Amino acid sequence: MTTLKGRPMSPGYAEGVAWFWVPTTAHDWSRADIAPEEVSAELRRFRESLTATSGELQLLRDRASVEIGDDQAGIFGVQLAILADAQFVTEVEDRIERNRRSAEHALISFVENWLEGSGAVTDEHRREQAVDMRDLAQRLMSHLSGRPGSHPVLLPEQSVIVTGELSPSDVMQLDRSRIVAAVTEWGGPTGHAAILLRSLGIPAVTGVTGVRDRIHHGQSVLVNGELGTVIGEANDEETAMFRNQQARHQQFVESLSENEAEPCTTLDGVRVSLFANISRAGEVADAVAHHLEGVDLLRTELLFASDEPPSLLDQYEAYRGAAEALAGRPLVVRTFDLGGDKIPRFLEPWAQANPNLSLRGLGFALRQEHLFRTQMLAILDAAQHYDIGVLFPMVMGSDDLRAAIDLVRDVASAHGLPVPLLGAMIETPSALFALDEITPQVGFLSLGTNDLAQLMLGADRDAAELSEEYAAVYPTILRAIRRVIEAAENARLPLTVCGEMAGHPIIAPLLVGLGIRRLSMAPSRCVEVRYALQNLDCREAEATATQALQCHSRQQVRQLLTAWNTLGRSP
Repeated sequence: MTTLKGRPMSPGYAEGVAWFWVPTTAHDWSRADIAPEEVSAELRRFRESLTATSGELQLLRDRASVEIGDDQAGIFGVQLAILADAQFVTEVEDRIERNRRSAEHALISFVENWLEGSGAVTDEHRREQAVDMRDLAQRLMSHLSGRPGSHPVLLPEQSVIVTGELSPSDVMQLDRSRIVAAVTEWGGPTGHAAILLRSLGIPAVTGVTGVRDRIHHGQSVLVNGELGTVIGEANDEETAMFRNQQARHQQFVESLSENEAEPCTTLDGVRVSLFANISRAGEVADAVAHHLEGVDLLRTELLFASDEPPSLLDQYEAYRGAAEALAGRPLVVRTFDLGGDKIPRFLEPWAQANPNLSLRGLGFALRQEHLFRTQMLAILDAAQHYDIGVLFPMVMGSDDLRAAIDLVRDVASAHGLPVPLLGAMIETPSALFALDEITPQVGFLSLGTNDLAQLMLGADRDAAELSEEYAAVYPTILRAIRRVIEAAENARLPLTVCGEMAGHPIIAPLLVGLGIRRLSMAPSRCVEVRYALQNLDCREAEATATQALQCHSRQQVRQLLTAWNTLGRSP
């Protein structure tokens, strides 16, 4: 029997057979130097590989969207953004044209320089960026070599994938009907592959050093995705104990949904309202099935993810459809949060002509006034008949908020429509210092903890380490949240937390302790959150939150939450 310890990457238990997975990386890189007359042909080969790879990634993204949801499918948008990055394309083409190198060598030299320039890949964020870059380079190389696409791998039943590192592409392309678990040496529990594995319900453990030397191909293995342990060739006693743990875990999961139809009320009678975050009208059914009280965040970016801007009718039908499916429950529509690294294809020429214009959210919408007015007209038209509010993303302060409100009123006046309830999303540091100017202008507030934490901590928007657990253990983030709560209380405005923290069963009780009474999350996250809050003493949560606010380091907060949480998990 061999017992290995790693870190939980995706929860659950699995029993199967170790199957070593080694992605194909063999390509002919022998041709490095090229003659002057070959430059044009090499440039053409590289550009053709860009086009083919982009199409391949879009198909993967579409498949992920259908199978596991739009949020997870957005992972492949990271690689698509690299392909569309002018600097990336220019630098590879310069190596071909100026250095007279083959497309393969030009690409690989760029990737190697990028990895070296990024420094040692020791933290999870940098490692995840490196995974994306290597995965993208592998796809491009496949097309350059004339061997595109991935061929199905014949896996045995009950396979436990054992490998050094899984990319998002690996997860989506392997035969998941035969995979029961995954074990890797590298890869963060908050990385892109981990997100996909959790969404697919595949237990996984990462950080198992030397796993390919200590577990043999074809060996029977037990994978505990709750504790992060892997057991090879377990004896009868160990197998019986594992199966007993697995059965108890399954009973616990099933018990979580027993009280789902009951109001979310703490043990001492404090009512907490649970809402849904969704990306398209079709997901309303999940919110209703989980007995959520409405949708407090309908993202609208997917409507703009095409070669043409969405029509007024298309948008109206989307908002009306979502509101109608909620059957009287409230709906909050967030205006499009585009800009930065999220540029729709039909606006790419505009973005290329304005490379230094780094607008996002509401600022971007105000710059694209024709799109903004069309969206507002569609929302206002639907809001005549349903309980619909409007939420502005990435509010910077009173100026942009006032401009947006004036635009809404202008559209409403021009078409004889009433103005619905308007809200501001607090997710920028500048908004924190403009709360006294923002609150008098709106009817409600939403707290976007993801972007707020990213901007306050100086991390990348897609940073793997910027998980809800990571951000919530920073005292500065907790103090920022408390500042917003106090502003909402003083202005007597409803406040909802819409970031990932709201959907985490350890962090949500802390938010309640800080004073939050409205949480909005992905519908699939509400079961455990509801269970945690229904078994929470709010007075104890308030005492813990007070202690957390007084901590001086994330280590102190982490220790506090580990000792306090009732689910037996470490944040």
